[in-house]
Amino acid sequence: MEELINVGVIGAGAIVRRGHLSALKDLPEVEVKAIADVNEDLVKNIAREFQIPNYFSDPLKIIEDPSIDLIDICTPSNTHCDLIKHAARQGKNILVEKPLTTTIEDALEIQRTVVKAGVKLNVVQNWRYFPVVFQVKERIDKGYLGKIVGMQGTALTNFPAGWTRNKWLYHEGAALFDFAPHLIDLMLWLNGSDVKTVYAVGGDISGGNMGFVNHTQIIMEYASGATATAIISWVTECFTFTVDVYGTGGNIALDVRNAHYYEMHGVQTPLDDIRKAAGKTMRVAKDVLNKNYFKGSLLYFKPLIKDFITSIKENTEEPVPVRHGVMVTAVLCGAMESLKTKKHIELNFSN
Repeated sequence: MEELINVGVIGAGAIVRRGHLSALKDLPEVEVKAIADVNEDLVKNIAREFQIPNYFSDPLKIIEDPSIDLIDICTPSNTHCDLIKHAARQGKNILVEKPLTTTIEDALEIQRTVVKAGVKLNVVQNWRYFPVVFQVKERIDKGYLGKIVGMQGTALTNFPAGWTRNKWLYHEGAALFDFAPHLIDLMLWLNGSDVKTVYAVGGDISGGNMGFVNHTQIIMEYASGATATAIISWVTECFTFTVDVYGTGGNIALDVRNAHYYEMHGVQTPLDDIRKAAGKTMRVAKDVLNKNYFKGSLLYFKPLIKDFITSIKENTEEPVPVRHGVMVTAVLCGAMESLKTKKHIELNFSN
């Protein structure tokens, strides 16, 4: 019988209950042995609900447990660095919620620690796992769009109050470090090139009354020479997650949330618009009928975690390795610095 990988989960918030634990409990190759959270009543209830044998208020009880193979970190982003470093030094493999962390200094320190310890770390970027995203990635990599020259992404969400009562997301960077990491990760991964420079406009659309970033537009220049814009907002009262990719041989319009993409070559006519609308309608209708539409990204924790488990067992690269998390953090921190200084920020860093 194949040996199980024992998992310890740190954090018991909404994303743990709705995403991580449901996926972990559905994977036969892992066993969730313990969970920790500072809220003792909450962690006790979650342990009972998901039949987890051990629960603690102190995460170190899990990190320092020699029987635990994998630490799943789902705590506020500004706590990730210390937890990751401690887990890595204990020889644990690490699954960590996005973003990797909230400063480039911490991101680089995490990378150094993980590499030195010889452990694996995977950032949870489950939106990559929409099948339609893999399809678009394949089209780009096979050259159907030619050389990528530009991208435009949108990540429009509501304030977090719609899904959590916790207030830790309302820090200075706020919207930049909420859903935006998914968008930036996708724009980096699809293009396959690091970002050289960042310039951001916007910030607090209330004129400073809210005191945190709630709407911004980021302009990026890739090392490949391509350029991109990313629009990120909490204030538009809608949910939109799209990435448009422009190449010398064609364009792709990707609607991640609605699991649909449309590829364009040459001059588009009204008939093309009709075909595009019909295809999207049929795609969404199918997902509604099979009840997958309203599960959305929650469906893709399981395949991401499964691939990470495979990378551990086979000693191959993680699906979303630490260097990807570092680059996303660099872009977000560069955007934050640009908002403050009103300058273009060069992402010159090394590990």
